Amino acid sequence: PPDSPPAPAPRGVQGNCIKLVTRRTGSFGDIVKMPIAAGNIFIGSFDASIAMKKPREATHFGLQLVGGKPLALEGYYKYTAGETFTDKNKQVCPERHDTADIYAVLYEVDPADFQALNGDDVLSSPRIVMMARIDKPGEPTEWTHFSEPFRLMPGKEFDEERLRNDGYAIAVVATSSRQGAYFEGAIGSTLYVDELRVVWEGTTE
Repeated sequence: PPDSPPAPAPRGVQGNCIKLVTRRTGSFGDIVKMPIAAGNIFIGSFDASIAMKKPREATHFGLQLVGGKPLALEGYYKYTAGETFTDKNKQVCPERHDTADIYAVLYEVDPADFQALNGDDVLSSPRIVMMARIDKPGEPTEWTHFSEPFRLMPGKEFDEERLRNDGYAIAVVATSSRQGAYFEGAIGSTLYVDELRVVWEGTTE
């Protein structure tokens, strides 16, 4: 629906784009301490059966769709932060300012027993091998191109044999509020994204 946190929008870089908006969840959201919903898209799945009790665990980031060694995450975005940042208790935090988040993680999996990362460990799991993330996305009002390189995590190496055995998964994530998984952010924060892609080693335009 056009008024949901993630929705299609016209006038993208090419054709339509995706519009992600941080919105109020209403009175029920207040009761369960989930007062906002950040607009987000990601590669993975969502387990609605545990979403109310364990919302971060319900989000499963990543699939075994790795086409080689990832070099960069590319795309276009523009962003406007909402005016008032609030925490999970709806308390105004005047010293805080909302920001978007766009990133990708490559991580190790057991090919025979796939276990996705979730909202608690998608940026911190020791299984993460490489990450591409826009550190300070700012608030560009016009379409802005980015090409963020994948960087190896400390002590990690990319293993070609693991790749051949389907032992990696990748997640690409974009959200209108960086702390949205913890129900913190600014209502009205809006992120537009378009033409997102992962560049693999050995691929050409």
